[in-house]
Amino acid sequence: MGKLLTKVSPYLGMVGPIVGLLSGLTGIGAETAELRYMRRMLSTIENRFDRIDVRLDEIARQIDWSRTRTQLYPYERRILSLKIELQRFFNSKTNVEFSFYNESFVRAYENGIQHSTRLLYNHIVSSNFVFSDNILEAAIEGTNNDRRAVQEFMLGLTRLILLGSQIEMAYYKLKLPDSLRSLKQEWVNKIQNMRRAMKRADAEIVSKFRTVSANDAKNIIRNNKGSANWVVADLIHDHLSDKFYWRTWLVVVYDDVRGNDDHQISYCGGYHVFRFNGYNFMIVSKSKTSDGISFYLADIILGTPDVCTYIQYGGFWGGGRVRSCNGAKTVLSSIDHNVDCVNFSALAVIKQSANPAVEADYDHYRSTNEYPFKLIIFG
Repeated sequence: MGKLLTKVSPYLGMVGPIVGLLSGLTGIGAETAELRYMRRMLSTIENRFDRIDVRLDEIARQIDWSRTRTQLYPYERRILSLKIELQRFFNSKTNVEFSFYNESFVRAYENGIQHSTRLLYNHIVSSNFVFSDNILEAAIEGTNNDRRAVQEFMLGLTRLILLGSQIEMAYYKLKLPDSLRSLKQEWVNKIQNMRRAMKRADAEIVSKFRTVSANDAKNIIRNNKGSANWVVADLIHDHLSDKFYWRTWLVVVYDDVRGNDDHQISYCGGYHVFRFNGYNFMIVSKSKTSDGISFYLADIILGTPDVCTYIQYGGFWGGGRVRSCNGAKTVLSSIDHNVDCVNFSALAVIKQSANPAVEADYDHYRSTNEYPFKLIIFG
């Protein structure tokens, strides 16, 4: 989106010249190479945005418009109806066509809908983020903080604003040509304000990812109660990796055992719930750009604890050995200091009998079975 918005000024700058060239046409065959180039460039830009239309509609349908005074559809309908008029005007080939579509475009613009683009802009840049007014907040709420969906929605809004500004400048070129230069600069500034508002909305989504990811994980468990641990872990990991794509995730799901002897976990930057709908689970994440863990160091850490010892009893001829195993809390306490939130972000010691299921990107975790436990490390 940032790269797209940096091209706004040249895009806006095409509108005045193309209208001026149209005004100078003398008849069929008078179309210049410059005019053909501008038409082609405008068409290319329009096509780039047209691919966003379907997703804009899909995301807009997720928003509960009854809860907000802002309604996208009236603005969209008005702007797109004027786009049709403007395209007919841009495609004029003769003086007769130019005169007819000129009057048709001006009449449609002045017919009470010329302020639609500015009203839509105001609902995008509303600085207070009041839910009843701000269309970006409505999108965040409607998509349940889905960053990718909101970004696509913002691209759709950008398309509408660019179309609307193009329409307004075409009108000014025809009716108030002396004001066109200042109007272009005004829209360049507005687009920059809109970009800042969209960056603010994106930052808000990112800031809430821990809370939202925890709620999403719990919803998946509710909807899949009774499924095998590995099925639930896989569903949660796939969902979190897709929705929160800028993070790499560890998901651990196991039976709802209790007590320090049977399970123990340690982490930073994550969330856990014990005995939730028949499961214990933990989710932890790191930045997607972070390096994978050192397998060598991870294996040393997991191999450090003395999990079980053997006690000799009886004499040489009639004796034997008894295995004595530490509890999960004791095992974890011997290696917990390695969770430094930089190299390693999570450790877990869970009884194998609790059927622990682990999902994570291969280069960010290691696990080992050391009877009677499964040991897991993530970073």
